[in-house]
Amino acid sequence: MPIVRPAILQDLIWIRHLFALLIHEHPQSYPVYAASDLESFTALLANRLGFQDPSLVCWVAEDGPVIGGFLSGDVLRRAAGQPTMFAICQWLYVIPAWRGHGVGRLLSAGAIQEGAAKGVRSVEICAIPSDDQW
Repeated sequence: MPIVRPAILQDLIWIRHLFALLIHEHPQSYPVYAASDLESFTALLANRLGFQDPSLVCWVAEDGPVIGGFLSGDVLRRAAGQPTMFAICQWLYVIPAWRGHGVGRLLSAGAIQEGAAKGVRSVEICAIPSDDQW
């Protein structure tokens, strides 16, 4: 059974690979991903992991040397309205061989625990009606 933990910069090559699988496996009409978005995603995540961005919540699932799942989101503050502080989950991907074994739940639980430690009490998930991932 994989273990979950916060992502570190050294995990970036795995997370990049998993993100590529995600956008290939789940083509969407919104948001639309182009080939160049893999580079943008990688560069942004490298910067955020490297500088330990406190608004980033990024967890990986690993089994030995293999990382087969990740969850990434953000802790945000809204200018008006309540709750002032909240989190969003942007990406969640688990390789097919690990699905159905609770890996997504473990990643979610770790991210929720981290968010709670940062003061988050609400998580918002954005989706369109045709998005069956959530």
